[in-house]
Amino acid sequence: MKRVFLMSCVLLSLMPFAAYATWQVADASHGTNLSQPSDLSSKDYPKALQDQVSIQLQKGSLRDNVERAAAENNWEVIWHADDQYRVLTKSTFSGPDFSTVMDQLLSHYHLRASFDDNNCVMTISAIHKKKSIRQARHRTSMHKIVKH
Repeated sequence: MKRVFLMSCVLLSLMPFAAYATWQVADASHGTNLSQPSDLSSKDYPKALQDQVSIQLQKGSLRDNVERAAAENNWEVIWHADDQYRVLTKSTFSGPDFSTVMDQLLSHYHLRASFDDNNCVMTISAIHKKKSIRQARHRTSMHKIVKH
């Protein structure tokens, strides 16, 4: 019982210190104002962590946007995809290099890019979705019905 009483006294004696520390944190005059912008800029980060390439998409054709971005970054585009895709909103993609940014952009579509870094040529091709077995069976059964 004596032990419990001593522990209670020790804990109660520490409570004012905890309250004082909480008051210091809550008092805005004692600390850094986090609402102010930082003095750090992109120059303060290592070059490896900075985005080197930024592509801004405009509403319209994805192909037009990709070709414009490629031209701005001194790349040539070979477009082997038949499907036409629309860009519905303005957006920005950034990354360390052109190929990373384009891979990031095209991952949202059924397209992929292959890069010839020596000649700065990017080839865009379609990624075809595999048809499910159910779709294939349905198509086969419909074909049999039409034949008979």
